[in-house]
Amino acid sequence: MLTRHFFKLLLISAFFTWFATAGAQPSVKNISADYRTIEVQATDDLAKIAALSTRKSLPVLLAFTSSTCGYCEILQNSVLKPMLISGDYDHKVIIRKVVIDEVLDVVDFDGKTIPISEFTGRYKVFVTPTVLFLDHQGRELSKRMIGINTVDYYTADMDNAIDRSVKKFQQRLQKQPGQLTSTSRREQR
Repeated sequence: MLTRHFFKLLLISAFFTWFATAGAQPSVKNISADYRTIEVQATDDLAKIAALSTRKSLPVLLAFTSSTCGYCEILQNSVLKPMLISGDYDHKVIIRKVVIDEVLDVVDFDGKTIPISEFTGRYKVFVTPTVLFLDHQGRELSKRMIGINTVDYYTADMDNAIDRSVKKFQQRLQKQPGQLTSTSRREQR
């Protein structure tokens, strides 16, 4: 009787061990392969991002980073790359970064080339990382995220900010049907 009970427990244990490891291994391999190859796209042309935002009707998550910023690496490796790999954000937000110490000028949302210092100054970006949630015209949609704290909390806050941005972006689209085009800053004022 004890042998039969022991055999059942061993069989159940073996099944759960196989189930847990067999199902997880392929996805872990795929994620690690994707993790090495996927990068957050850097941009210095916001007019192209505005056109993409217009075409896809999606807001833009724009991360301001620096090549010497350790916290920017944490943001990219622990938050943004997993977001890209998951595919869960492909139809919610366009994810890009501006590496502020690697470019001298950027093409603004209205197509004009301006110094990076003017661009960061307009958005009051003084520390990296700073993450903005923008519409196709470069207007902020949700509260910006400055710095990075505990990754789990940060990711939850970012998800909430993305959801708010999507909602606000869609509301703006409904208020201006047929007018979803990039406009210059002067036209907005």
